[in-house]
Amino acid sequence: MERIAIPFRFSVMGTDWSSEVAVQGLLRLEADDLVLEFREAVTRYSTMRTKQGPVRTLRLPFAEIAGVELRRGFFGGATLVVRSRRMQPLDALPNADAGEVRLKIARRDRALAEEFAISLRHELAERDLRALDAPGAVPLPP
Repeated sequence: MERIAIPFRFSVMGTDWSSEVAVQGLLRLEADDLVLEFREAVTRYSTMRTKQGPVRTLRLPFAEIAGVELRRGFFGGATLVVRSRRMQPLDALPNADAGEVRLKIARRDRALAEEFAISLRHELAERDLRALDAPGAVPLPP
């Protein structure tokens, strides 16, 4: 199966309300991880200067993913919502909130994002089935 890479973006206000953090990145599936490669750009309102950060990589193991949902936007875009079983794995993203992150998907990438969400759900279901087939397996929580 061909691996899909989805471009995403989002922006949030800085912690001191005098700046904006814009994030752009790529989301892809690897062997047992959901991988987010992203770069933050911080714009200070007082000087209107933007400072780009380095490219960072966040690996979220499938075992840590509680769910994924693609929500269609009003103007054709979409938002991919990824929920984690714990708060810590997504803590590196500035818009992480209680173990959940919302990634904005452009209209032109929405069909690809739908395919990506289906692939991710399929990978998670297969992981759960393998865990149940293992000798001495304990049922997974819902």
